[in-house]
Amino acid sequence: MKAICKIPMAVSVVVLASVLASAAAAQSYKVESAATPVPQELSASVHDTLSDNALHVTGPSGAFCEIWLRKSVPQTATPNTSLGVNFGQIAEGTLVGAIRLDARTSDYRGQQIQPGVYTLRYMLIPVDGNHQGVSPYRDCSFRRHSARLQR
Repeated sequence: MKAICKIPMAVSVVVLASVLASAAAAQSYKVESAATPVPQELSASVHDTLSDNALHVTGPSGAFCEIWLRKSVPQTATPNTSLGVNFGQIAEGTLVGAIRLDARTSDYRGQQIQPGVYTLRYMLIPVDGNHQGVSPYRDCSFRRHSARLQR
């Protein structure tokens, strides 16, 4: 059986940093924590793993997003100790949270992201020529629109 750990603050920072990565450095953002129901768009199995305390992010134009983090994250039996991996105790693909984007935004490559509810899963940036120089850290979160989820 896998051990369960409370989600470290650093994972929260990784999730939040990946969400704000497309924002210009000069823009100011504010993060507050508040009791907020988990979105009903999520399946029951996902809904039950998330905390009712959300991070509310506001920016220069108002509300930007809300992030719900997982109550606890399962640990792998054998952590990944590869270069650039900070959270090797989390298996790739593990659900770490959910996010509701209040307005259209774009990612670091300028690709449009529609408003809506997305799950956030822990992933590693591949070590290949296509991703060279993207970040000094390999840890990241992958988002998937809740309307496309099967479970």
